[in-house]
Amino acid sequence: MAAVLPANARRTNKGRFCGAKAFIRNKNAANRLTVSWSGIEKEKNEKNVPDPEVRSEFSLRGRRVVELNVLAEALDGGCEACGAALRLSDCIKETLSGLGSLLYICCSNSECGETNICRTNKTHRSTGTTRGRPIFDVNTKLAAGMLHAGIGPTHVNELLSCINVPSVGESTLKAREREVGPQIEKLAKESCLENLESERNLWKDDSEKENVAIGASYDMGWQKRGKAHNSLTGVGSMVGLKTGKVICYGSRSKRCATCEAASRQSKKPRIHDCRLNWDGSSKAMEADVCVDLVKSCGEKNAVVSVLVGDDDSSTISKVRQNVEHEVEKWSDVVHAKRSFGSSLYSIKTQNKSLTDMNKDDEEGVRNGLKSIVPHAYGDHSSCGNWCGYLKNPASYKHRGLPHGKDLTDRGLRQSLEKIIEVYASNAKKLAPLGSSQANEALNNTIGSKAPKIRHYGSSESNDFRVACAVGQKNLGHSYVSQAFMKTQLSPGSNSLKFAKKMDKRILSLKEKQKTKEYKKRRIEKKEKRLKKTKQLENREGQQYSSGMGFDGDDATQEIPAPPAASKIERIPLFYHALFLKKTGEMQISWTGNDAEILQIAATDGKDEFSIYVKPCYTISPEASAVNKLTFQRGMLFYDGKPITDAVAIDVALKNFIEWLKSRMPCILVAHNCKSFDAKFLVQAAEKNGFMDDLAQTVSGFTDSLPAFRELLPERKSHSQENLVQDLLGKSYEAHNALADVQTLYQLVNKFLNVKLLQKHSFKVSWVASYQKLLKEKKLLVNTLQPLVSEKYMSASMAIKCASSGLGLHHLQMVYQRGKEEGVKQVLMERFDNKPRVSSNKRVLAQICQYFKDNAN
Repeated sequence: MAAVLPANARRTNKGRFCGAKAFIRNKNAANRLTVSWSGIEKEKNEKNVPDPEVRSEFSLRGRRVVELNVLAEALDGGCEACGAALRLSDCIKETLSGLGSLLYICCSNSECGETNICRTNKTHRSTGTTRGRPIFDVNTKLAAGMLHAGIGPTHVNELLSCINVPSVGESTLKAREREVGPQIEKLAKESCLENLESERNLWKDDSEKENVAIGASYDMGWQKRGKAHNSLTGVGSMVGLKTGKVICYGSRSKRCATCEAASRQSKKPRIHDCRLNWDGSSKAMEADVCVDLVKSCGEKNAVVSVLVGDDDSSTISKVRQNVEHEVEKWSDVVHAKRSFGSSLYSIKTQNKSLTDMNKDDEEGVRNGLKSIVPHAYGDHSSCGNWCGYLKNPASYKHRGLPHGKDLTDRGLRQSLEKIIEVYASNAKKLAPLGSSQANEALNNTIGSKAPKIRHYGSSESNDFRVACAVGQKNLGHSYVSQAFMKTQLSPGSNSLKFAKKMDKRILSLKEKQKTKEYKKRRIEKKEKRLKKTKQLENREGQQYSSGMGFDGDDATQEIPAPPAASKIERIPLFYHALFLKKTGEMQISWTGNDAEILQIAATDGKDEFSIYVKPCYTISPEASAVNKLTFQRGMLFYDGKPITDAVAIDVALKNFIEWLKSRMPCILVAHNCKSFDAKFLVQAAEKNGFMDDLAQTVSGFTDSLPAFRELLPERKSHSQENLVQDLLGKSYEAHNALADVQTLYQLVNKFLNVKLLQKHSFKVSWVASYQKLLKEKKLLVNTLQPLVSEKYMSASMAIKCASSGLGLHHLQMVYQRGKEEGVKQVLMERFDNKPRVSSNKRVLAQICQYFKDNAN
């Protein structure tokens, strides 16, 4: 009986029938391949020397990944026709294939002219094939590295382009991924079988039963950020409780790109490695995979009778429905702690007053849980040996309760007892202290191979990456080299060396993380970090909130950090000695920060400058008693005699700076300069617009008072008048500016050296910044006067608070944000290993009391 074929059917060269369009397409492809290979053969067999112009068009540029021994062997072998040496400089063409390439090198013998094809890397053929162009090993290893590192083709090429290596086609990488991926999957599954057998042997007893009951932990991870309840892929893993290794795993995928493309075109999908195996909800994946894994273990005579997992899904119920044997559920202690903590936090809004020693002891766990609430309320009759009150009743304080005192709120107690009862009734599940953290760790490794910000689940790539994570968990980083050997490639000496280094580092870290010191340090660092975060949030205010810009709160006022201490810059004394002896002295109209300059005098030992200044206000009697200057009816008098050449302060400053310019660069030396002379001179210069001129003319100041204190520490008095009398043996008219600078010049010249003068020097800019700091401090101190006057804060504490940059408005702002705790955190915040203001509990309580008393 003859078959009736469609009219457009054609027979291929292998006797099979196909459509007319497919026949033409295949025939054209075969013709192109024939032409391509014939062209290569023709070029290879040409004996003539290539045209020099053609040779000059090709140049060796960029970087390549080269296997040194392969290229060296090809070059050392010489020309295939005459045996003459081959040189890279004679390369006339290159054919790239991923990271590998074929170099066409012309023979250096001009009489020969043979074109030799040299490979830059080793090659192999796909398993089971003998036809087609050989595959470069480096491309297959690059695909394996791409899977191992958790990156995709785009990321690979971005890296290669940065180091000027030619990019690799995405199709090339995908083809090589499909070559090495199945081998990694095979390796991962073999390791799971070995680990399952090891787990089975560890649970085996003396009986000769074929089926052995084992315990395992189970958890699922989804390849999507957040809750992932609509993820397209999920991976469930089972880890043996005794080996700590993955004994089996499974994945679910809701998408296949190839099938989707065929569906859009209403065609039948081409033959491919389809991984589409789920059409239910993403939440249901966890239970379904667990059932499959429990069954697969049972088929290998390992019956999962104990299952450790979280209590967030219906997994255990689904397992019990689908397997014949009994399965005991152990709760994951870490998840239980989190759930318990969440339950406690959930009652925080309703109530404002707010160990593993019993392992395998169900009754101990139950009693321990039930004693928590009575313990917090001062009833220690049911407490165990963990209770600090039983050890030392007199001094015991609760570490985790407000002010260390017992709770008293009855409503809170009822809420707490309800929560505790839920966990106490499940003591049997909690007592073994089972943990699925090994599964969580595997999920993290899977996340590094298949990052949740990218989607690989529409092809087999996602399963390849999961297999990489399982291989790394079970076999260590050397699984990559083992996969190479399964693909008939060399394991790579550098690959093995790096894998050994990584495995050693991870093992060392695991051992370190088990120590008590590490765990204690980790908790301390976490507490310190959380405390610091809270302090910063109180200080900075609300910096991020959904829609805060629409509410008009996009400009939050911050509490400033303490002002940085103004660092004094010493002046390098590279000048002639003449300029080291500049001495300035000023007389002022009254004491205080707002005093006016009445006289400016200076000398360099050869020339002198002296000028009197008319004040804007009257001179205080106290100042007149010291400097003998008075100001009456617009005239300045010295010791009762009128001074006719007195000028305004702006004129005096202009003349003084002009006099200094002829002596640039210069340093002004004065006794008590830092607290007096430099301060008032800079103030006057800023007020009258001469600050820039002063800074350009004067390099800085030097204070002779601390210099003499360091030179003569045994003296009781270091005033200039006493120094002149004791060291120079004479007296002078003190507080007359000209007389002061003349005698100071003699003192400095005779007793002080350059080193001492430089040690006590400072720049003009420092004086200006320091004065600005003092003004701001004074303003802040004034704002704190209500606390000082009402005895909530001492005057010295107000100064300390202002020095840290805090005023009353800052404290009010913090109180609004964080109440008492916020104020304490800001005042106690540590800078340079010291509290910002104070850590004294009594002082802090007093300050907080002010805001509580004035809350309304």
